[in-house]
Parts: sequence; C-alpha cells; structure tokens
Amino acid sequence: MGEVLHAIRVFFEQLAAVEFGPLALAICAHLVKTACTSRAWRNVLAAAYPEERVPWISIYGAYLAGVGINAIIPARAGAKVSMRLVPDQKPAEIAAAFQAHVEAHALPGTRVEVLSVHGAEPVLIDARGPIVEAAMDALEAEWGKRPVRVREGGSIPIVGDFQKMLGMESLLVGFGLDDDRVHSPNEKFDLTCYHKGIRSWARILAALNA
Repeated sequence: MGEVLHAIRVFFEQLAAVEFGPLALAICAHLVKTACTSRAWRNVLAAAYPEERVPWISIYGAYLAGVGINAIIPARAGAKVSMRLVPDQKPAEIAAAFQAHVEAHALPGTRVEVLSVHGAEPVLIDARGPIVEAAMDALEAEWGKRPVRVREGGSIPIVGDFQKMLGMESLLVGFGLDDDRVHSPNEKFDLTCYHKGIRSWARILAALNA
C-alpha cells in the first residue's frame, strides 16, 4: 500500500511541474478527440440500433370511411407494423403478444382488429471466417476504409431456410444509408452506393474465386 501511495505522490509531483498552459491545452485536445470519437461511434450505433424498436411502416386514416365528404372525420384508421425478431423468438408468439397489447389499449367504443400477414423464423449469421474476411478485404479495397461489423436486423426469410435446410451461412452485405427510408413511400438509394455496390460485389466474387 505504501508503494502505491508513493507512486501516486510522485505522479502528482511530476504533474505539478508541468506548466498550466500546455497542460490545459493537452487536456482540452484530449477531450475534443474523445468527444469526436464518441460521437462517431454513437452515430454508427444509432444507425444500427435505433431507439424505435417497432417501426411503423405507415399509419393511414384519412377518408377511409367510404361515404361522405372530405370534411367527415374518418370512422376507421390503420397502421402497418414491422418487427425484427432475434433468435429464440417465435413469430406466432410475438404476433399474439402484440395483438394482446393493442387490444388492451383500445379506447372505449372502438373495435380493434389485428391481422398478421407474414412471419419468418429469426436467424443469426456468423460474421467471422475466411469468407467474411475476404469480403471485408474486397470492401476495403473499393471504399478505402475497412468495414465495421455491427449487428443489425433485416427481413430476408430465405436466409433462415438456407441455414436450417442446407446448413449454409449467407454473406449479407448492405450498401444503404440510414436516411434511405427503406420500404417507405419516399424510399431512396444513393447512386454512389449503387455504383460502388456493384463494384464491391465484383471485387468480393473475385476474392472468393481466388
């Protein structure tokens, strides 16, 4: 314990010997660097893990009553909901839980109907191995920076079938941006991502064939 206290005292004695101006400048520079790094990683994580766990694809209600002029308050409204499941979750169970939650919050005098249109078993893809590393090398060659592996969800049901029925893993590479508003009425896809995505897959296939 005495050695630790001595080391701490020596550290602060040497620290005190530094002029305050350069010390304050170094501390400020370090704080700015930490803030910028934290902000960059926060943007990456925020794009991959949005706070909105249940995305509402669309909410509709205006002029669905079927009769009357446009000034009439619509008698019904609806919403389309999409949920990304994780391993060990069952689509039927999640749909039943969601329906129970909606019905429990229905206002007096209203009738709620929940229709489950589609569900697929969740799957977890292994993001390691020689195939993934070859793809990352190819992407780095095209984009000038090495990709960052961040877990996120998607809706490609056949990927689970490949894994379950064929025992095969899939290589999933996305080129969309977080502001593309995927599956929305005003969905977009950046042309730079489109063209570089084509070249990226050419590089990936060439690397896998090497």
